[in-house]
Amino acid sequence: MKKTIILISTAFIIFSCASIITTKTNKKYFEGVVTYNIEYESYSDKFTAKRLKEIFGSKMVLYFKNGNFNKEFYAPDGKLVSIYFLDLQKNKLYAKRNDTDTISFYDITKKKDIVNYKRIKDSIINNIPAIGIKVDALVKTKKYPDKLFTASGKYYFSKQHKINPDWYKNYKEDKKNKIFSIGKGIQILSSFKYSLWKQTIKAINIEEKPVNPEEIKIKIDNKTILEEL
Repeated sequence: MKKTIILISTAFIIFSCASIITTKTNKKYFEGVVTYNIEYESYSDKFTAKRLKEIFGSKMVLYFKNGNFNKEFYAPDGKLVSIYFLDLQKNKLYAKRNDTDTISFYDITKKKDIVNYKRIKDSIINNIPAIGIKVDALVKTKKYPDKLFTASGKYYFSKQHKINPDWYKNYKEDKKNKIFSIGKGIQILSSFKYSLWKQTIKAINIEEKPVNPEEIKIKIDNKTILEEL
């Protein structure tokens, strides 16, 4: 169950109608902290929207610097549910849930899933111009190696908060390198439909500011239990 939760969360990981609150700096590329709201639409009696928020989180906080990031997911009661850390220098994405000491990871240079994508009409997301990309995927899991799970949805990337696509040239998993080469900005909206629910993640606050590298690290030492996905 824990493996399945992590795999689903990392597959795309990835709402207020008011304008996004944003502060700006003069940097060429975005660096800062983004807060997202997360909503769910359930298609199964086994997983209510309330339960999904407890499992996966109802809020995400992104710490972003030079392409590396931490994504922290919080339950409605404020409890930290999980952390995802992208280390571009090691070409790895790490994931740790709060209910386990094990840190899962995978090599972002490997192509794991079957992903198709295309540019769609640009949009305005809470007063921010955004580039839209539609994605369809067949996702594999270790638990069910002979079965493919479908996922489809849309990403929207800010035109105002730019990233350097070259940071992700080795990020071949889910074709993120190609997707970021089109988006060229931080993600401000994603909406994906899985077999049992739909997840929508939308930015509600964008703060451009210097980020301490220590804020975008996950603690790994010789005692850490690592598990490759």
